[in-house]
Amino acid sequence: MSHGIKLRESDWQKIIDQHQKWLQSGGQAGQRADLSETNFSGRNLQGVNLEKACLRRACLEGANLRVANLKGADLREASLPKASLQWTRLMEADLEGASLKEAHLQFANFSRANLDQADMEKVFLHNAFFPEAQLKEANLTKASLRFNEFYLADMRHTVLKGATITETNMREVNFSGADLSDTEIIRSDFERADLKKAVIFRAWLFKSNFDSADFRGADLKDSKIEKCNFRKAILGEANRADVHILDSDFQQADLE
Repeated sequence: MSHGIKLRESDWQKIIDQHQKWLQSGGQAGQRADLSETNFSGRNLQGVNLEKACLRRACLEGANLRVANLKGADLREASLPKASLQWTRLMEADLEGASLKEAHLQFANFSRANLDQADMEKVFLHNAFFPEAQLKEANLTKASLRFNEFYLADMRHTVLKGATITETNMREVNFSGADLSDTEIIRSDFERADLKKAVIFRAWLFKSNFDSADFRGADLKDSKIEKCNFRKAILGEANRADVHILDSDFQQADLE
């Protein structure tokens, strides 16, 4: 995909200069960068400061945005497949409906960002930060999540089908109605997570913590639970047909 407006280098530098003045003056001088629908596909934007810039529907496919500052930026419906976003600051950014398919997000910070309905299929997340982020109805099919922080994130109706979740903090995340079928959840923390009506069909849960998690109405059919902590978990009305449980702790769990 390579649509949108292409900027000349002189125009790009002028926009950046004006944007820096706008940031430094608190909006009293310069001009906020409006790069809506601009084509940056494959461009090297490493370290650029576009905090609070408007990049709505911009094409950033394959762009290098490593260590860039996109805090509070408007990236709604932006196209970022295969983009390099390592160490990028995206706190409080709006990425609703954005495409991040196969993007590289190692050490990226999405704290309190809006990723509702974002397409993150096959995304690679390693040491990325999503505390209090919004990911409702996001698509993380076959995503690879390792050493990530999602504390208090809103992931209602998010699709994680076939994803691998390893050593990740999912404490108090809202997964109600989410699709976690065919996932591998390994050494991860789901303490007090809301998994009501979640689909966890054919999943493998290994050495993970589900202390006080709420599974009411969840579908765990054909899943394998091995060496997990389900103390005080609420499993009432959950479908546990053909679940294989090995060496796991269900003390004080509500199984009615």
